Formats: sequence, C-alpha cells, structure tokens
Amino acid sequence: EKLAAVSARGVSSDPELKTAFDQLLDERTNRMSKRIDEELKNQGPVFVAIEARNLVGSSGLINRLQQKGFAFEQIASCLLYTSDA
Repeated sequence: EKLAAVSARGVSSDPELKTAFDQLLDERTNRMSKRIDEELKNQGPVFVAIEARNLVGSSGLINRLQQKGFAFEQIASCLLYTSDA
C-alpha cells in the first residue's frame, strides 16, 4: 500500500490522471506476467529485473505469478557501489 502511494504521488491529486496511471501500471504488469510465464516455460530459469512498484499488491507481479502456480523465495538484497575514482 505504501509503495503504491509513493509511486503515484505525482498523480494522486488528479483523479483522472491517477486512473490512467493505475491502468497503465496494471497493463504493464500484466504484459510482464505473461512474458515471464512464457520465458520460464520455454527456457527454464531466467533473471528478471523489475521496478518495485510492479511487484506488490493484489494485482502485482508476485501475486499474478503465484496464481499461475509459481513459488517465490526471498533472497538477501544487496547494494552494488561503483567508484569513478
């Protein structure tokens, strides 16, 4: 819920814009879900990088893929720092 609120922060004051934003996000997540499903069925393990706002919530990617029978395991997160020095 908090992540959804933050990702829609710039559009939440305009109901029409928020509706359009939510619809675009939902359509994008749906396309990603279908593509990931196809890739996993066709070639096995894949690495996928996704914005956090597409992961959470009832219409998020994790929930959509769980409904298709996929299981998830959280792994430790890490930060990669590079230096130009």
